[in-house]
Amino acid sequence: MLAKTKENQEESKTDFWQRHIENCSRSPLTQAQYCREHCLALATFGYWKKKLKMIGEEKARFYPLTVQSSTQKKTNRSQAGLSLHLGTDKFRIDLAEDFSAPALKKLVRILEQL
Repeated sequence: MLAKTKENQEESKTDFWQRHIENCSRSPLTQAQYCREHCLALATFGYWKKKLKMIGEEKARFYPLTVQSSTQKKTNRSQAGLSLHLGTDKFRIDLAEDFSAPALKKLVRILEQL
């Protein structure tokens, strides 16, 4: 028998509770009734429901976006020497000859977090 790593155990627990929470939400039963019927501890059910909700909220990240006029864009591009163009599923970075390497590094770090 293969020993499970702690990460795999946690992953299977997550899947187990996610499945029960989804099934309970589709069920006409209350949480207490659902837990009784499936031999689950109500407190543990509540813990995992809250934990999974928090995990889902952590995934959603929002970054501030400011819209500038075309004259401001030209000024900002000349300061940093780069501009970012976002499409629906991709992005493009335009670099000027005098672009700022630190600004580009910062931009790449931000994009990697998305």
